[in-house]
Amino acid sequence: MSKPEQQNPPPEGTKTFPDLLRMLEGGELIEDLADETRDLQAKLSEHAASHGAAKGKLTITLTFNHKGKGPVMVTAEIAVKSPKVNRSETATWLTPGNNLAGSDPRQMELGMGPRAIKGEVVRDVADDDAPVREVGGKGR
Repeated sequence: MSKPEQQNPPPEGTKTFPDLLRMLEGGELIEDLADETRDLQAKLSEHAASHGAAKGKLTITLTFNHKGKGPVMVTAEIAVKSPKVNRSETATWLTPGNNLAGSDPRQMELGMGPRAIKGEVVRDVADDDAPVREVGGKGR
């Protein structure tokens, strides 16, 4: 009598979560996760350097869709939440043409620019070798 042929059991597939991640999307998912993690860490480091602290989040969502006795379709989604940069406010005013202006268009300008002082000559002192005179009187 001959021995019956021994059949190999069907492959078990992935048993660990890292193996599953490596298998999904032909390995692109795990590379994208590494890239997103690296980018998030750079943003967190930069934010912490200028604001003292930083917090972010990387979320992986795997959706499993069983197709009866057929394949199980797996779709991955990566969501990254970077630290929010606090922006400052700027006061603006609406013009009659619905544009924004840096000053109130209804407010009159006083027209007070630089003016010459009587008896003094305005000159550029950047290249002047003249001695500096003390101003403000005694006791300073």
